[in-house]
Amino acid sequence: MERRRSVPRVLDAIVIIVLFFFSTIYVVIALSTNDPAWIWPVFTAKPAKFMLYQQGQVIEIGPQSPAYEPITATLNRALSRVVGFQETLGLSEETLAEYRTRATVLEVYYPRPVVVHSRFNFGRPNTILIPLVGRHSEANVVFGGLNGSYWPGALTLKDLQPLKDQLSAWGFLK
Repeated sequence: MERRRSVPRVLDAIVIIVLFFFSTIYVVIALSTNDPAWIWPVFTAKPAKFMLYQQGQVIEIGPQSPAYEPITATLNRALSRVVGFQETLGLSEETLAEYRTRATVLEVYYPRPVVVHSRFNFGRPNTILIPLVGRHSEANVVFGGLNGSYWPGALTLKDLQPLKDQLSAWGFLK
């Protein structure tokens, strides 16, 4: 009986090293974001309501509104396209008061904490604030928090213009 001598295969070694490298990256990001599905950037949560603040006026958009489903779908597409995180950006009480009285912002309330899948640790907010006109509106950022109290840091989205267009089409944005 003849024994075959095993020969190291370079290709096998390279495949193992590459798999180890990408697995390590995946695990590190999953642990740091507390989100094993961070690589699947799809957001599908249904809000309990939208509150649109426009220069001191408040418009509530709930599930009974015909605009609710199209606005929800547009928002979910926007929240599925996270491109960055600005950890130094935050909302002071003064800025929040300014948003609600002199700017245009959309506040989104969810019935339970949600996960925005991304490689950034955004937490699990049940409230999201989106500046539409005024301070930070050109930066495509969203702030997250619990029950209207917002955390430091903001996700940067690829584009909020479709959301602004959707709100305008329904007559909510002046």
